[in-house]
Amino acid sequence: LLWRDRRLALLLVGSFLVHTAVTLTYRAPQTVEYEMPAYVSLVLLVAVPFGQIPNLKSQISNPKAQICNLQFVICHLPFVIFIAAGLVNLTVHLPSYRALSQSRDARAYAEILLRDAPADAVILSNWHWATPMWYLQRVEGLRPDVTVKYIAPRGEPLAQTWVAAIEEYAPRRPVVVVRYFEREYSDLSYRFEPLGEAFLVRTAPRFAPPPGLTSLDVTLGERVALLGYRLETDETEPSRLLELTLAWSPVVTPTSDLALFAQLLGPDGRLWSATQDCSHPAGRLVDGEVVVERFVVYPLLHAPPDDYTLVVGAYLPTEPGAPRLTTTDGTDVVPLTTVHLRPSTLRPVTRHPTLVHFAGGPTLIGTGYDTGVPGQVRVYLHWAGPGAGAVVQLLDESGAVLGQGRVPVLERGQYATMALDLPAAPARIVLLDGDYPRRWGLLFDGPAPLPSPAPHERYVPFGDALVLVGCDWPVGALEPGTEVTLGLHFLGARPPERDYIVSTALTGLNPDGTWAWREAHDTVPALGAIPTLKWIRGSAIFDPHRLTVPGNAPPVPAVGSLVIYDHFTQAPLPPLDERLGPTVPLGTWAVASP
Repeated sequence: LLWRDRRLALLLVGSFLVHTAVTLTYRAPQTVEYEMPAYVSLVLLVAVPFGQIPNLKSQISNPKAQICNLQFVICHLPFVIFIAAGLVNLTVHLPSYRALSQSRDARAYAEILLRDAPADAVILSNWHWATPMWYLQRVEGLRPDVTVKYIAPRGEPLAQTWVAAIEEYAPRRPVVVVRYFEREYSDLSYRFEPLGEAFLVRTAPRFAPPPGLTSLDVTLGERVALLGYRLETDETEPSRLLELTLAWSPVVTPTSDLALFAQLLGPDGRLWSATQDCSHPAGRLVDGEVVVERFVVYPLLHAPPDDYTLVVGAYLPTEPGAPRLTTTDGTDVVPLTTVHLRPSTLRPVTRHPTLVHFAGGPTLIGTGYDTGVPGQVRVYLHWAGPGAGAVVQLLDESGAVLGQGRVPVLERGQYATMALDLPAAPARIVLLDGDYPRRWGLLFDGPAPLPSPAPHERYVPFGDALVLVGCDWPVGALEPGTEVTLGLHFLGARPPERDYIVSTALTGLNPDGTWAWREAHDTVPALGAIPTLKWIRGSAIFDPHRLTVPGNAPPVPAVGSLVIYDHFTQAPLPPLDERLGPTVPLGTWAVASP
């Protein structure tokens, strides 16, 4: 094209580059959509070299003659490869597109808020949730007594705009907010009670539990009275959330901070879930008031299919050792109900896809390695059914057993993930039939080879949305006053339906554990270019974060950390790794003396 029609080539290449440059420098969350017109130029650039498009039909009208024409084959082979690649790409991503087309998440969110909002309420909303609520009101006539008000940015800090709107409406009408700013809202005199994923602003304490709860009559440490709960479903899959509503009341006015938790415990008594605890500072509550909590409990990705016990409890987070409050019989957890965990129906994502079928057993479809805990390698093994349950052994190069576990029985279309903590990365895997290895790949006996982990490889699932699979970090000591880049590699586990913020931080730690300094960087992934709402299953995203070491930083260790949270509610998306807390460590570096 460059030799045949330079003006056309310049037009197509130039329009693509100019539009792309403008889109990238605009730095809007809608970058993906704004870039779409540039694809027209790109498609034409791809199509033109394959010949004159109007003559394509005549070129293939005589297949036998064209097959014999070597020139035709050479000219059109790239076109065939391009079309084949497009079809493969469509096949891989079609399940995500189908899932999104069938999702009713926006309607469900809007219906819950409009249905449960008090009479004559004002719902303060961002644009993301205002539009579906307006649709339900104006088209379907749902709750015309409720006012949905869009809170637009006004040039001041956004949290300040929302605080001003709450102060304006709360004295006169019931108020519901879809955004939550913990620091700014904690300075207000109001209480923020969960209403779906939003919050009802209460100007006075509640003294009666909400209707529709399963009653409880348990007291913890003569401080917390559990009144009732509601679990939306008692059956789920690994990494798929459980939504728990819990009502409780302080027996006396708290004089120290209180925190409540919800967990899934397995038959072995181990913790098999991750969630955010609900904390309340001292002096914020009064005795006798009813507090409503919303817990989002995620079963771990590697939790085996079984029956689990959902428990709740309370503890004192600011006291030494964070002691738990106990019941009159001395237990520190209160069982609520049994939750059945069935095998996953979603194929897990992995950095190392494999296809090793064991005779009579399931198929190993992927492996993952997390090297984030010093002196240990966590190995994730992803399995697909059908296949009988069996014992799995991981071996080193010499054939010595590093660890073993058991893969569950799986039907066709079911998946399971195992996690084994080992002293080193394994080299081979065997699936046992009694005491003997099963054949694999139809022809092979003995252990099957495993891929090796990459440098700085991670595998940390966050909720059901995404997986951290790698981290690029600086080498050597950090120099005060210099910029450091932490490069995060993510894979989309499924099409996320929430907008998440990735928060990284470098923290200098004094010998007593206090902070010497801290630099944080919170942003939409990929420098703001690719919000998680645009991700689908298998999306590979590189997300760099640039942080500056203070010029006066003392020579103490600097620790990198990662947190992912909801853009609108600031609720964290927990890492599904029982070894980690709510914050994922990324590494530790020495800081050079200034």
